[in-house]
Amino acid sequence: MQSRKGQNKKYVVILILSVLLMALVMAGLWLLQQEEEPEAFSSSIDETDEANSDTPGVVYFDGEAYVPKEHITTTLILGIDETGLMESNGSYINSAQSDFVTLIVLDEDSGSYSLLQLNRDTMLDVRCYGIGGAYLGAEVMQLALAHTYGDGMEDSCENSVTAVSNFLYGVEIDHYIAVNMTGIELMVDGIGGVTVTIQDDFSSIDPSLVEGETMTLTGSQCVTYIRARKDVGGQSNPARMERQKQFMLEVMEQLQVKWSEDSDSMAGVLIDIASYMLSDCSATKLFNLVEQFANCECEGIISPDGEAVVGDEYMEFYADEDSVKQCVIELFYHLAENDTDD
Repeated sequence: MQSRKGQNKKYVVILILSVLLMALVMAGLWLLQQEEEPEAFSSSIDETDEANSDTPGVVYFDGEAYVPKEHITTTLILGIDETGLMESNGSYINSAQSDFVTLIVLDEDSGSYSLLQLNRDTMLDVRCYGIGGAYLGAEVMQLALAHTYGDGMEDSCENSVTAVSNFLYGVEIDHYIAVNMTGIELMVDGIGGVTVTIQDDFSSIDPSLVEGETMTLTGSQCVTYIRARKDVGGQSNPARMERQKQFMLEVMEQLQVKWSEDSDSMAGVLIDIASYMLSDCSATKLFNLVEQFANCECEGIISPDGEAVVGDEYMEFYADEDSVKQCVIELFYHLAENDTDD
């Protein structure tokens, strides 16, 4: 008969083996997850082997060699289709979509900035997560939905940043600023309204917005103007994007004027909308960033060309690949032959 001491040793060995087996299984699952979650879906604007070039970072487009611009700062602006306080919903799935997506590219060397407006219906790779935050893989879907994977806060913004960065061939996005509709309303009222010439027919939802008239809109009117699509004109997102483009240019111009007149007052506007916005920047960094924009010249807004089609459930926009590359080249590169040492 086996002694009690011998039985105890047997149980100890079994316990140790069980723990080791469990550890191996957990390690295997962890490694599998790391392999499934890619760092990037696309990172090159062309298929040229850079090792064959004498200039680091060179890319080729339409037979021309380009090198990256230096001293570029990028900020992704997300207009979130929600109202009220911006706060976590406690899950990794939320309903807040980004209806307005624009990348501001600040070129410190030229003292100017440009805006890249992206169609919220753009079909691209989006990383998907379960309710508990487990990575489920990437799926092709509307850009607006990238923000729904996360708790509506930092995770959601970072997922949108990743989707846009990968779509633009891996360009680095330094900062993000997400503002919901309540924040936009308060911001517009804080700067004294925004003057625009009304595009599209709003008579069925807001008769105060008279097509063709130049008006200074209140915050509430502005939200309707940039947000509404149903029962407005042709009800298309490209038409809404034109209104958003018009609004963005007017806001940036007015912010520059207001900032030069009274920067303290404009800082107060940022404080007023703090509960309705989210950024990876500290208050001081955000203040400095806005000041940089205010002191630079706007070069305008560009957008990739593409085709909008009716999908199984919603509209889908397929960006033209060459047009996307052209936008990236224009914003982030210059001809290699112009890259001379000072």
